[in-house]
Amino acid sequence: MPDIQPRAGGSGILVFTLQNVGPTVARDVEIRVDPPFQGGERDDWDEKLRVALSRKLSHLPPGRRLEWYFTFGPRFYQLTDLPRQYTVKVRATGPTGPVEEMSYLIDLDLMQETALERETVIAKLGEIAKHLSKRTR
Repeated sequence: MPDIQPRAGGSGILVFTLQNVGPTVARDVEIRVDPPFQGGERDDWDEKLRVALSRKLSHLPPGRRLEWYFTFGPRFYQLTDLPRQYTVKVRATGPTGPVEEMSYLIDLDLMQETALERETVIAKLGEIAKHLSKRTR
């Protein structure tokens, strides 16, 4: 199942994820995205994601999750000229042959009001580490 979501709880970094939620290995997995992803950060990042998604995955075991950097959410939502809806189509082969093509609509407008700017545990730990290093000097 494809999705765009925060990388970690409270993180502003958005990643494109692909996960096999089925009970068997998915083979020959192909992904098509319309329009092509545009995160608004740097063109080479968008291109790297397009190249990665243009490759056929030979297999994706049950429960396996892959993720690719998409954008930094708070900056993305400040840009009004980028697409906010993407149709992702997935083709694969299962244990009994080709699986029916699945189509998913990813609507990033739905995520805009979520807690993307909330500080992460990792950020808080970084602040604690800085404070402790100042005290040990």
